[in-house]
Amino acid sequence: AYHGGPMVEHDAKQALLERAKHATIRSDDLAWDDWARYSGRQKEWMQFGGLLGSVTYEGALKPFLPWLALGEWLHVGGKTSFGLGRYRILLDEDSSRNRPIAHS
Repeated sequence: AYHGGPMVEHDAKQALLERAKHATIRSDDLAWDDWARYSGRQKEWMQFGGLLGSVTYEGALKPFLPWLALGEWLHVGGKTSFGLGRYRILLDEDSSRNRPIAHS
């Protein structure tokens, strides 16, 4: 809100959340991946984990594309400084519905 102007109004947010209930997962090959790294600053091993793979959504997703595109550039979630939270959006060009396909 500080850098980007006004935040999403509560009603608009609620409308997006309601629309999200109608999106479905067409396919996925997600798997949990755990890994660790040693922190020299904290002098201990740090545990990390997250989903890797791809997921294909379908439904009326057009209202979400600007938000998904923003997350693609910003990354989302914790530990983004270590490269976590990264995803890529691919649009299904063979479909008139342009289904987003997210890859992590």
